[in-house]
Amino acid sequence: MLIKKNKKTSQNCKMVLQYHPQSAIMKRVVEKGSLNELVKLLQFKQSSQVQYFNPSFFLFNGHLQTIFNPFAALYMKKHNPIKFDREIFEFSDHGTIALDWVDLNPNKDVYNNKPILAIMPGLTSDNDEIYVLNMLIEAKLRGYQGVVINHRGSSGLDLTSPRIYCASSQDDLREAVNFIVNNYCSSLSRNRQRDIFLVGNSLGANLLANYLGEEGQQCPVKAACCVQPPMKIWVFSQTIRNTLYGFYDKVVAANLKKKFKHFAPGLRDRYKNELGIDIDQAIKDVKSSLDLDFTTAKAFGYESPEDYQHKASCIEKIPAIKTPTFIIMSKDDPLVGGEDCIDYEVCKKNPYVLLGVTHDGGHLGFFSSILSTKQWHVKPAFDFLDTFK
Repeated sequence: MLIKKNKKTSQNCKMVLQYHPQSAIMKRVVEKGSLNELVKLLQFKQSSQVQYFNPSFFLFNGHLQTIFNPFAALYMKKHNPIKFDREIFEFSDHGTIALDWVDLNPNKDVYNNKPILAIMPGLTSDNDEIYVLNMLIEAKLRGYQGVVINHRGSSGLDLTSPRIYCASSQDDLREAVNFIVNNYCSSLSRNRQRDIFLVGNSLGANLLANYLGEEGQQCPVKAACCVQPPMKIWVFSQTIRNTLYGFYDKVVAANLKKKFKHFAPGLRDRYKNELGIDIDQAIKDVKSSLDLDFTTAKAFGYESPEDYQHKASCIEKIPAIKTPTFIIMSKDDPLVGGEDCIDYEVCKKNPYVLLGVTHDGGHLGFFSSILSTKQWHVKPAFDFLDTFK
């Protein structure tokens, strides 16, 4: 429902959609109409507007939207309506992750032919983040089989190999997706029986965009949505260190430090013998997220933190994406860098990419009310995915 506002405020509530002028994605979106209720097409132009998101009066800027997220999550986690059935997936290096299926995993529900919706959480995040749960609730309502593809050492699992994850760990995502496709999307003769859709959030969105770009035409994914990826990780790194006196940097560093302490027993020998890194001392010395980028860069074969930040950024892979992809961004995102992180031209040059940018929303916020745990961005994300269902 549209809420009337004054001219200035209404302008701020629009999501501007940017796309290639001959985009087959927008043609299909418009013709099939999943986004039609929200989209007002500007004929003969390369953009349209969704006049819908009304941020809560009490959450009137990106900082408040972002900071409200963990508080809303406390209530959401306590009253979590999602029940998971866990499947352990083993990588080729014997590392493991949890595939957390909603209700029943496909091994126990062989007659389920619903399309699969796989979700990747953000940095240091687990399967019970509010944005993950909101996506899974909507997926269930819209007839998808939801599953969370967790990171290594996340959602209650320990490391089973001396390897963690970073912003360029799309090989992990590739193995997990291939496993799901080969086992649950194909018949014995390997004829596709049901489709798979992917949604990535924050770092998970960066991994997803990198994966889609590397797979190109061979990608088995029907359509994808990347919610607020740090397109330019170097901008993200600078932004969190320079915003609110480094508040976000301290929070990110503390979360990473906690994760690395959890990882340390499984990493200690490899880091010392192969990389010459005393992982315990490295963790102890962490004062900023940049400190851990030195360790990450060395562990994943990059020359420096700067080399890692540039080469791991999905802006390098977006031009090669050949899967219909909706990228959702907010101008007031205080973590990834807002407009400084959004590359409109790169996105608009790729006919497979639809870029949606709001004025408000913060980072993984999009709260319309402080009395609700619902997040607005979930609806347009699924309206896009439903177009290709």
